[in-house]
Amino acid sequence: QYWKVIVSTGMECREVPMTTDDPRYMVPDSVESATNLFTAENNAAYLAGGTDLMPHLRNGLYRPSCLIDLEKVDDLKKVEEREDALFIGAMTNLARIAEEEPVNRLFPSVARAARSIGTPQIRNVATMGGNLLQEKRCIYLNQSEFWRENIVPCHRLGGSCCHQTPKALECRAIYYSDLAPILMAYEARAVVFDGLSYGEETIGDLIHRHCHGTPDGRLLTGILIPHRYDGSSGIFMKYGVRHAIDFAFSNVGIRFTPQKKDGKGATLAIVVGAVAPVPVRLVETEKEVLAELGKPVVDRVRIFSLAHRELQSRSATIREFTVSLKGKQNALLIIMDALRAFFNTLGR
Repeated sequence: QYWKVIVSTGMECREVPMTTDDPRYMVPDSVESATNLFTAENNAAYLAGGTDLMPHLRNGLYRPSCLIDLEKVDDLKKVEEREDALFIGAMTNLARIAEEEPVNRLFPSVARAARSIGTPQIRNVATMGGNLLQEKRCIYLNQSEFWRENIVPCHRLGGSCCHQTPKALECRAIYYSDLAPILMAYEARAVVFDGLSYGEETIGDLIHRHCHGTPDGRLLTGILIPHRYDGSSGIFMKYGVRHAIDFAFSNVGIRFTPQKKDGKGATLAIVVGAVAPVPVRLVETEKEVLAELGKPVVDRVRIFSLAHRELQSRSATIREFTVSLKGKQNALLIIMDALRAFFNTLGR
């Protein structure tokens, strides 16, 4: 059976083989057209690379009435240096981010994070926007529809319980983006379009809205990473069973800006991902590290211990496929390795 996709002027029409249970498939060619389609539908979903969405569709995790494919929206694929920031479009694939000259020159740790994700085949398809707005994971949520028929729906599926933590008032599934920690450390901002105008929000706010809210029609069009010609440096590190192939046990992004000539103090951002429902920023560790940098000798042991304790208190590890709770707890040691690499870059 064929459904003919009929869309308004300015969009592409095509016939796509579908069953009566399949969502309609639309291919807009502009940001405005995409958001108009999304708003007109009661239960639409944006389709980027599809490496995260399509398996969930097969498992019945989502049942959208319409899939809005963003492949033809060229404005979402731009990578350009602007006066005060580097812009990376939401539909830019990870392989391009890993190899793009401006990204490697200005923010090599961001390119390293993109290079760490999946296999080359996945990176050729998966997009930056899809990596930031990926579904969270747990051993209950990421099962087939047939398997989930035997249990009550969880928070993420419209229910009122969390099978991982029964008394939890919200979903405790873990968020796994590898790009999020380093982008948050660099204070990148998300550019979104609400159907009328463009706006900006922090990457942290974008992730929180995605993980805890409901779709509101705003489309992520790209991210802006502020230019830092002030000696800033970044570190990205990831732990996994087979490194890039699997989802991370844990990942961390660090950004350090040394003291400026005008006397303004140094700044530091440490963000750890894949250990909680949203990335965790280690504020207390940041303060202590900056204080230690003012001393002749850095007490690494004390800093490592503080960072590990803070991460343990802020993490929310749960059971996952092929990963024991002990293995997940051991993955928190990534913060020590990341800080060791950071101190080594400073010669301290």
